[in-house]
Amino acid sequence: MINLSKYFIITSDEDLDKPQSYNGINRVQVIFGSHHNDSNDKERNVEIKEFAKKYNEMIYAIPDESTIIIEDDNLKEAGKIYHF
Repeated sequence: MINLSKYFIITSDEDLDKPQSYNGINRVQVIFGSHHNDSNDKERNVEIKEFAKKYNEMIYAIPDESTIIIEDDNLKEAGKIYHF
């Protein structure tokens, strides 16, 4: 997922002081954020919304127990995915 996406975002947490993003190989025209396990984490949600505004794109924040399947350029969500 990290490498296939247009951009990949990482929100701040106990291991990372500030949010970061980097370019993927742009195989799929979406932006992903992984390990989004708490939809009530206001600080992380603000960071994701800032990335969505920066890139002018919707961001799919994916919890550990969910996934996105891309087949023939069609995106299918399995489990809860948060859209920003």
